[in-house]
Amino acid sequence: MGLSGLIQPDPDATGPTVAESDRLASSVGAIASRSAGIPVVPEGSDTVACNRSPLQAAIACRPANSPLITADMSTHTKMPHHRRLESVEGYLLLGMPSHALRELDALRKGGFDSPVVTRTRAEALRDLRRYAEALAEYERLDCSELGDLTTLMGMGWCLKRLGRLDEAIEALQRAYRAHPDEPVVLYNLACYLCLAGDKTQCLSWLGRALRMEPNLRQLIVRESDFDNLREDPDFQFMVADPRTADEAS
Repeated sequence: MGLSGLIQPDPDATGPTVAESDRLASSVGAIASRSAGIPVVPEGSDTVACNRSPLQAAIACRPANSPLITADMSTHTKMPHHRRLESVEGYLLLGMPSHALRELDALRKGGFDSPVVTRTRAEALRDLRRYAEALAEYERLDCSELGDLTTLMGMGWCLKRLGRLDEAIEALQRAYRAHPDEPVVLYNLACYLCLAGDKTQCLSWLGRALRMEPNLRQLIVRESDFDNLREDPDFQFMVADPRTADEAS
């Protein structure tokens, strides 16, 4: 049984209380905030570039004069802001975005808001497949953090799932202009262009992504965005592992 199984509601009331769940999530979040980071992982039919979670990145990059602990407290709880943020991190790592959203909403209702809250709220809403609401949070960030990679990738993720593919491609193109050395941006752009039926541009971006990061080939096998090119000879040639070809010859 995973950690998330330990804190699910129990109809017989034999499971942990809400307070116990909060303590567990806070502990997991505190550990995560001290961890070395989270690797790039495939999610759905896109890949999210994330060496660290948004909260971990925000904690690491926040100005020295902007501590997470503030004098102001929520109007309905004595839990400090940094403890709530640790709980949010723990809930997201445990796959419990609804609980994370509860903590984030409590922070806002208590008068505390920040890019950290906005970003993690967008992530929680995205995990809940509430893409329109998640997009609104990402767009709010985009107004103040132009060119931020996580924000632009998140916008593309949501726009694609809302059927706004042209806008998703535009978001990824912006991400490329700001971060031309991130191969996952080029890879996702190739995915979206394939869905849009633009084979030439798809293969162009995919080829560049694979030259930058050959290990991305491992994702292509289960990448449903490329399904309409599976039988295409040009695509097959592009994605073939050159080491396999050398061995065959």
